[in-house]
Amino acid sequence: MDIREINSTELLESDDPIDRLLSILCMTEDTDGTIKEIIAGSYPMSSNEQDSYLMKLLILSRLRGLADKTEKEVKNMPVLIDVTNDKLYLEGKLEGKLEGKLEGKLEGKYEGLLEGIEGMLDIKYGADGLTLMVFVKEMASVEKMARFKELIRKSKTVDELKEFLKNPHVLTDTTNHESNRN
Repeated sequence: MDIREINSTELLESDDPIDRLLSILCMTEDTDGTIKEIIAGSYPMSSNEQDSYLMKLLILSRLRGLADKTEKEVKNMPVLIDVTNDKLYLEGKLEGKLEGKLEGKLEGKYEGLLEGIEGMLDIKYGADGLTLMVFVKEMASVEKMARFKELIRKSKTVDELKEFLKNPHVLTDTTNHESNRN
Protein backbone atom coordinates (compact mmCIF):
# COMPACT_ATOMS: atom_id res chain seq x y z
CA MET A 1 0.00 0.00 0.00
CA ASP A 2 1.24 3.50 -0.88
CA ILE A 3 1.02 6.04 1.98
CA ARG A 4 -0.09 8.65 -0.55
CA GLU A 5 -3.37 6.72 -0.90
CA ILE A 6 -4.24 7.04 2.80
CA ASN A 7 -6.42 10.01 3.75
CA SER A 8 -4.43 12.35 6.01
CA THR A 9 -7.47 12.88 8.26
CA GLU A 10 -7.18 9.33 9.63
CA LEU A 11 -3.65 9.93 10.90
CA LEU A 12 -4.32 13.51 12.04
CA GLU A 13 -6.99 12.24 14.44
CA SER A 14 -4.55 9.84 16.10
CA ASP A 15 -3.22 10.48 19.61
CA ASP A 16 0.20 9.25 18.47
CA PRO A 17 2.45 12.16 17.42
CA ILE A 18 4.26 9.93 14.89
CA ASP A 19 0.95 9.22 13.12
CA ARG A 20 0.25 12.95 12.95
CA LEU A 21 3.71 13.54 11.48
CA LEU A 22 3.19 10.84 8.85
CA SER A 23 -0.04 12.52 7.73
CA ILE A 24 2.16 15.00 5.80
CA LEU A 25 2.92 12.14 3.42
CA CYS A 26 -0.74 11.18 2.95
CA MET A 27 -3.40 12.32 0.52
CA THR A 28 -5.00 15.63 1.48
CA GLU A 29 -7.29 18.16 -0.14
CA ASP A 30 -6.03 20.98 2.11
CA THR A 31 -2.25 20.93 2.35
CA ASP A 32 -2.05 24.16 4.38
CA GLY A 33 -4.70 22.93 6.81
CA THR A 34 -2.93 19.60 7.23
CA ILE A 35 0.38 21.32 7.97
CA LYS A 36 -1.30 23.60 10.54
CA GLU A 37 -2.98 20.63 12.25
CA ILE A 38 0.29 18.73 12.45
CA ILE A 39 1.99 21.77 13.99
CA ALA A 40 -0.91 22.22 16.43
CA GLY A 41 -0.18 18.71 17.68
CA SER A 42 3.14 19.97 19.04
CA TYR A 43 1.65 22.40 21.58
CA PRO A 44 1.16 20.05 24.53
CA MET A 45 4.80 18.93 24.21
CA SER A 46 7.80 20.15 26.16
CA SER A 47 10.18 22.51 24.40
CA ASN A 48 12.69 19.76 23.55
CA GLU A 49 9.97 17.38 22.32
CA GLN A 50 8.45 20.15 20.25
CA ASP A 51 11.78 20.98 18.61
CA SER A 52 12.34 17.33 17.70
CA TYR A 53 8.75 16.96 16.42
CA LEU A 54 9.00 20.04 14.19
CA MET A 55 12.41 18.97 12.85
CA LYS A 56 10.92 15.60 11.84
CA LEU A 57 8.01 17.42 10.20
CA LEU A 58 10.39 19.57 8.16
CA ILE A 59 12.32 16.49 7.01
CA LEU A 60 9.15 14.59 6.03
CA SER A 61 7.71 17.65 4.27
CA ARG A 62 10.70 17.63 1.89
CA LEU A 63 9.60 14.22 0.63
CA ARG A 64 6.38 15.80 -0.68
CA GLY A 65 7.91 19.07 -1.85
CA LEU A 66 6.19 20.94 0.99
CA ALA A 67 9.31 22.15 2.80
CA ASP A 68 8.76 25.84 1.97
CA LYS A 69 5.11 25.84 3.10
CA THR A 70 5.96 23.87 6.24
CA GLU A 71 8.88 26.13 7.11
CA LYS A 72 6.67 29.18 6.66
CA GLU A 73 4.02 27.76 9.01
CA VAL A 74 6.61 26.74 11.60
CA LYS A 75 8.07 30.25 11.56
CA ASN A 76 4.58 31.76 11.91
CA MET A 77 3.50 29.50 14.76
CA PRO A 78 3.03 31.27 18.07
CA VAL A 79 5.81 30.68 20.55
CA LEU A 80 4.39 29.13 23.68
CA ILE A 81 6.75 28.84 26.59
CA ASP A 82 5.93 26.81 29.66
CA VAL A 83 7.41 29.04 32.34
CA THR A 84 6.19 26.90 35.22
CA ASN A 85 9.42 24.88 35.05
CA ASP A 86 11.67 27.86 34.42
CA LYS A 87 14.32 28.47 37.10
CA LEU A 88 13.59 32.20 37.36
CA TYR A 89 9.85 31.55 37.57
CA LEU A 90 10.33 28.98 40.33
CA GLU A 91 12.66 31.32 42.25
CA GLY A 92 10.10 34.10 41.94
CA LYS A 93 7.33 31.78 43.07
CA LEU A 94 9.35 30.74 46.13
CA GLU A 95 10.19 34.37 46.87
CA GLY A 96 6.50 35.25 46.60
CA LYS A 97 5.54 32.47 49.01
CA LEU A 98 8.15 33.62 51.51
CA GLU A 99 7.01 37.23 51.22
CA GLY A 100 3.42 36.10 51.71
CA LYS A 101 4.31 34.13 54.83
CA LEU A 102 6.28 37.05 56.25
CA GLU A 103 3.46 39.45 55.46
CA GLY A 104 1.00 37.08 57.14
CA LYS A 105 3.16 36.82 60.25
CA LEU A 106 3.52 40.59 60.47
CA GLU A 107 -0.20 41.06 59.98
CA GLY A 108 -0.88 38.48 62.69
CA LYS A 109 1.56 40.19 65.03
CA TYR A 110 -0.04 43.57 64.26
CA GLU A 111 -3.54 42.22 64.95
CA GLY A 112 -2.34 40.55 68.15
CA LEU A 113 -0.71 43.74 69.39
CA LEU A 114 -3.81 45.73 68.50
CA GLU A 115 -6.02 43.40 70.55
CA GLY A 116 -3.52 43.33 73.42
CA ILE A 117 -3.23 47.12 73.54
CA GLU A 118 -6.99 47.53 73.42
CA GLY A 119 -7.41 45.09 76.31
CA MET A 120 -4.70 46.76 78.37
CA LEU A 121 -6.13 50.25 77.79
CA ASP A 122 -9.59 49.04 78.75
CA ILE A 123 -8.44 47.30 81.92
CA LYS A 124 -6.05 50.02 83.09
CA TYR A 125 -7.83 53.22 82.01
CA GLY A 126 -11.36 52.23 80.93
CA ALA A 127 -13.20 54.44 78.44
CA ASP A 128 -10.52 57.18 78.63
CA GLY A 129 -7.87 54.70 77.55
CA LEU A 130 -10.01 53.27 74.75
CA THR A 131 -10.27 56.72 73.14
CA LEU A 132 -6.59 56.31 72.23
CA MET A 133 -7.33 53.29 70.00
CA VAL A 134 -8.04 55.62 67.07
CA PHE A 135 -4.40 56.75 67.22
CA VAL A 136 -3.06 53.27 67.93
CA LYS A 137 -4.71 51.93 64.75
CA GLU A 138 -2.86 54.59 62.75
CA MET A 139 0.53 53.32 63.93
CA ALA A 140 2.45 52.04 60.93
CA SER A 141 5.04 49.84 62.61
CA VAL A 142 4.80 46.80 64.82
CA GLU A 143 7.86 48.06 66.73
CA LYS A 144 6.13 51.33 67.66
CA MET A 145 3.07 49.39 68.79
CA ALA A 146 5.25 47.12 70.95
CA ARG A 147 6.87 50.18 72.57
CA PHE A 148 3.42 51.67 73.19
CA LYS A 149 2.22 48.41 74.76
CA GLU A 150 5.22 48.43 77.10
CA LEU A 151 4.51 52.08 77.95
CA ILE A 152 0.93 51.19 78.92
CA ARG A 153 2.31 48.78 81.52
CA LYS A 154 4.63 51.44 82.99
CA SER A 155 2.37 54.49 82.66
CA LYS A 156 0.48 56.13 85.49
CA THR A 157 -1.89 58.32 83.44
CA VAL A 158 -3.55 58.45 80.04
CA ASP A 159 -1.74 61.77 79.48
CA GLU A 160 1.61 59.95 79.44
CA LEU A 161 0.27 57.75 76.66
CA LYS A 162 -1.07 60.76 74.78
CA GLU A 163 2.38 62.37 74.97
CA PHE A 164 3.93 59.26 73.41
CA LEU A 165 1.34 59.29 70.63
CA LYS A 166 2.12 62.94 69.87
CA ASN A 167 5.88 62.35 69.80
CA PRO A 168 6.96 58.69 70.04
CA HIS A 169 10.66 59.61 70.18
CA VAL A 170 10.29 61.50 73.46
CA LEU A 171 10.25 59.19 76.45
CA THR A 172 7.77 60.01 79.19
CA ASP A 173 8.73 60.72 82.80
CA THR A 174 7.62 57.23 83.79
CA THR A 175 9.99 55.55 81.36
CA ASN A 176 12.80 57.95 82.32
CA HIS A 177 12.33 57.04 85.98
CA GLU A 178 12.40 53.37 85.04
CA SER A 179 15.71 53.75 83.20
CA ASN A 180 17.21 55.83 86.07
CA ARG A 181 16.45 53.06 88.55
CA ASN A 182 18.46 50.50 86.54
